[in-house]
Amino acid sequence: MCSSAKQIRPLNGIKVIELEGYVPVPHCGLILSDFGAKVTGEKTLPIDEHCLTRGKELILLNLKTEDGLKKAREMILCSDVLLDPFRPGVLEKLGLDPVKLLKDNKKLVVARLSGYGQTGDLSRTAGHDLNFASMSGIRTGNEFLPKDFLNAIETKKNINVIYENLFAI
Repeated sequence: MCSSAKQIRPLNGIKVIELEGYVPVPHCGLILSDFGAKVTGEKTLPIDEHCLTRGKELILLNLKTEDGLKKAREMILCSDVLLDPFRPGVLEKLGLDPVKLLKDNKKLVVARLSGYGQTGDLSRTAGHDLNFASMSGIRTGNEFLPKDFLNAIETKKNINVIYENLFAI
């Protein structure tokens, strides 16, 4: 019943670069890794083992240095997916403009997980599940709402990003 043969998973052979950010990006990277993708996570601080780092190769990089940017660019140019945790304009400011990266790596899928999208009035505002729940009114006057329900909003966004990546690949 059990086999010692290496398990073939749907995303075997897919390379993902995960830039360091809050929970949504590492959660997406975790799911892509669980499906077989080789996920390399960029970290700026000494690496902690954490439930969201399971199955990933973690490397120390400082994107604010020329060496760190050069290494990140090299990795991105041989990858299939880039998970971007930043608000609009940050990648461009760092020198990792997705438009330029796509010219050099035509197969690259750039998943941008900013809270409110890349355009619009709120696009440069930080946004997380608590913000979304508050703005929607779901937290108003509902003391019976299960506390862990709120994380469902963020998880749903992450699952949508996974689907979008799969369809784009």
